Amino acid sequence: MRKTATQLAVAAALIATASAAAPAADAATPKTGTWRGDLAHVFPPVTPLTAPITYKSKMVIVEYEGRIASVVATVRMDCPALLGIKDVHVLQSWRLGRGPRVSQRGNFAFRADGAYFHGRLSKSSTIGGATANSGEDCRGVGRFNLQRRW
Repeated sequence: MRKTATQLAVAAALIATASAAAPAADAATPKTGTWRGDLAHVFPPVTPLTAPITYKSKMVIVEYEGRIASVVATVRMDCPALLGIKDVHVLQSWRLGRGPRVSQRGNFAFRADGAYFHGRLSKSSTIGGATANSGEDCRGVGRFNLQRRW
């Protein structure tokens, strides 16, 4: 039986689609991993002639089977009314399979110990932000860029 030109064209298209999908599957978001790095906060200068103050603290996010398993971080807040600094120490873990979900694209958002975290996990790194507020007009906003540890 002879193959027609349309059958050959369809077969070639299927092969091209399968070969194009293979690298995409490799670049997919991992379902399990540990990401570590710095959470950086930039505060306004104390006086007009000084530079902004950058505070960095360590942060760790652990994902297991498509859910956040634990997060460890310190979110620093600026309190202008008190002329001071206040920290929120986040040490949160969930039972396996019970933590916040990570979408198929790697997006996540959750609250833990008075702070809000959001970002996107990828195969090699994750980027995102963290915020915290306190009743005394204290507010902290930080950005993180974490690297995956194998």
